[in-house]
Amino acid sequence: GAHIVAEVPEGSKMGMNEVSLENVIAWDPDVIIAWNQEIRGGAENIIRTDPNWASIKAVKDGRVYTMPNQPFAWCDRPGAVNRILGVQWIANVLYPQLYDVDMVQVAKEFFDLFLDVQASDAQIKQLLGNSYTK
Repeated sequence: GAHIVAEVPEGSKMGMNEVSLENVIAWDPDVIIAWNQEIRGGAENIIRTDPNWASIKAVKDGRVYTMPNQPFAWCDRPGAVNRILGVQWIANVLYPQLYDVDMVQVAKEFFDLFLDVQASDAQIKQLLGNSYTK
């Protein structure tokens, strides 16, 4: 049921086209998924706090989420096994009542199985950031 509202022409930036704040205001998305400012140069804090973004539905409703980026972006480049985790994360963020899973447990199992890393609950909660609401 999710629909990407960002309709931009395909360019030479491999899906990383710039859009204006005016575009986002016109699209008025229900949810915004942003990159982490420290790791990916994203603007998630600006989106949440800058008054120019305040009229957007996702901001008003507190539905601006930072995509987990460790060890790679879960829903972006590079396309790899991390997308298995990203698809589950997106489903849980967009439809928590329909895909009601404990993303801490899901991520711990993923890290153990695919990365041979035994992460703690605290480490996974830190990765999930503001998308972890339980």
